[in-house]
Amino acid sequence: MSKPFQTHNKQLKILRSRNLIIKDGSKAKSILIRENYYQLINGYKDIFLDIVKTKQLKNDYFKTGTTFEQIYALYE
Repeated sequence: MSKPFQTHNKQLKILRSRNLIIKDGSKAKSILIRENYYQLINGYKDIFLDIVKTKQLKNDYFKTGTTFEQIYALYE
């Protein structure tokens, strides 16, 4: 199933709503532009997910304290 394109600002908003901490929104946005949301987030998010919340809410929710920078560091 294809998902509609979301702007980079909307992607950051979605990540924040899923409990991901983004310390520097401008830097995170430039990383998303350069690296691609799906390659970065979907490729490396699994170890950071809160499985209990995910199963209950049918969305990916990140463990408390997880940062965008941690996911990006793993990606690098």
